[in-house]
Amino acid sequence: MRTVLTKRYKRLSDWFYFFGVLPALAALPRRIGYNLAIKQGRHIFDSNEELRKEITRNLSFVLDDTHWSAFRKAEVARKVFETATAEDLDAFYLPFWNSANLRFNCRVEGVRLLEQARSEGRGVLLFTGHFGSPDSAVTALSLKGYKIHHFAPERNEQTPPGSAYLAFERLRRKWMIKSGAQIFPLATGENTSSGASITDACRLLNQGEIVSMIFDIPPEGIKNRARVDFLGRSCLFPASLVTLAHVSKSPILPFFSLRDKKRIWRQRVIIQKPISMTGQPEADLQQCADRLGEMILHHPEQWLGWESLRDFWGDEDQSTHRMAS
Repeated sequence: MRTVLTKRYKRLSDWFYFFGVLPALAALPRRIGYNLAIKQGRHIFDSNEELRKEITRNLSFVLDDTHWSAFRKAEVARKVFETATAEDLDAFYLPFWNSANLRFNCRVEGVRLLEQARSEGRGVLLFTGHFGSPDSAVTALSLKGYKIHHFAPERNEQTPPGSAYLAFERLRRKWMIKSGAQIFPLATGENTSSGASITDACRLLNQGEIVSMIFDIPPEGIKNRARVDFLGRSCLFPASLVTLAHVSKSPILPFFSLRDKKRIWRQRVIIQKPISMTGQPEADLQQCADRLGEMILHHPEQWLGWESLRDFWGDEDQSTHRMAS
């Protein structure tokens, strides 16, 4: 949950949460620390009525009533908050991850698919969503010896420049870089004077590097976007991912981080088979949205984008946006 950044608690300051509560939990054994983090998530769920209602409402639009009762939907909404606090806590464990103990923290599956893509002698384009803990996934791949150039969206406009969350994000990215990852703040709006751009990502891919991106970025203010079917509804998605793959002739591989349901501190990074590119931008973008949508429907409690789902709907009366070529 990244758009409502300064409302973790109503009674405690964000600074105390990010730099008081979380470090204290990380000082405990993982089983205890993460179990307490789950309780923190439940408390945040209870204390943020507006956000809780928005996420529950969006869940009701997607999860059908036949297989999902109102009780189960409410349970998923609560678990979304638990996943968010577990992701927050991950940041204070990242400095202690290394290649020797990685298997105790995170298991990477599908490395063979990544190696096959790299064997073609071109750059490889990875994409993920706000799923589980994407930063942990990038860190795990870096510790596996892959040089990952990760393009992460710049600060949301709703985030004050001096906010605790922004300081927390800088700290998390510092520790990701320590693992070997290269982090680029991606300028997603019309103002590209600051941060990296799609041109920078294309240059790296043409040099044979591995580039990763967040796919489910709310499309507001992004010029290169197009409509796809996503979670049962027509949605606008940024189209730069597919445009970049077509220009650089790079394969696209989805990868996602999943938490163990019993041991929430353990994660799996799943690298999926490449998108079967058709050469048609709209069709290829739809395939990417389908991969993300499938993961969400199988693990709805681990997608942290529920709060911003309606941002993807846009104005459905507008003409379909065309993707840049």
